[in-house]
Amino acid sequence: MRFDEATLQFLAYCDLERGFSPGTISAYQSDLRQWREYLTGTLGDGSVPLCDITRQLVRGFIVQQRERGLSSTTVGRRINCLRSFWRFLEHAEVVTDNPLEGIRLPKTRSTLPAFLTDDEMRRLLEAAGRTHYRNLAGRDRAVIGTFLFTGVRRTELLKLHVTDLNLEDNLLLVREGKGGRMRTIPVLTPLRELLLNWLDERPSCSHDSLFVNRERQPLGRHAVQVLFDGCRERAAIRREGVTIHTLRHSFACALLRGGANLVAIQQLMGHVSLDTTSIYLRVTGAELREAVAVHSLSTTSAGAGGR
Repeated sequence: MRFDEATLQFLAYCDLERGFSPGTISAYQSDLRQWREYLTGTLGDGSVPLCDITRQLVRGFIVQQRERGLSSTTVGRRINCLRSFWRFLEHAEVVTDNPLEGIRLPKTRSTLPAFLTDDEMRRLLEAAGRTHYRNLAGRDRAVIGTFLFTGVRRTELLKLHVTDLNLEDNLLLVREGKGGRMRTIPVLTPLRELLLNWLDERPSCSHDSLFVNRERQPLGRHAVQVLFDGCRERAAIRREGVTIHTLRHSFACALLRGGANLVAIQQLMGHVSLDTTSIYLRVTGAELREAVAVHSLSTTSAGAGGR
């Protein structure tokens, strides 16, 4: 089997059997396209037989990607894509040798996720109510509130339906989470009020999407970005690294600061692995170091009183 045919089968497997999100499949498709372009440039043929792929070629791909100025994170993601691709080929008994064995990923710099302070979260919510379109203020506050009080991803928020809300029991059902996994998130009182206000204002529609635009169509990805950018500007939150995904991190950090245990946060965030959730412990550790730095004795000499 040649590379092009195997790629089509792999992407179909990711979609139909693994249930990966469109974003993940698109990223895999892009990574495999980069690999094919590398093979074409190196061998003069991007559709060589899979059995002719060697570790030397894979290592050459890593070098080429780094020479193009790509970050270690991006290169690592592309190599992980190739790992998944070849594991699929092995399980399908298409190949017997895996050229990714023994390949070490480039080191990536460990960074802490950005998150908002309590004051910044309050300012963002308040700013959502000052939108240019006054009739959409209730919607915008509900959107920002849903991000901050549930930690849902943008794609998850856009797929929410009115029927996913159970405000009698104060629960929100996320039906289409990452990897097709469902989870239930309790709705806190402040968010409940925001959602009730929006439901009272929400126009009648021919669909059940929870959040809609001025044309009564389901709210789109770009519209949410514009909504967030406007709120962030009005809230005067201008430091680098603050994105829509920062609201998800802010939710997790707020839970951790409030005393929630890591397993509970993992379930609320929809993480498969506790390792993913544990990054927020490092965020809290950074906060603790900042707290220790302002200790009242930090500017005095510890040994001064003993002399």
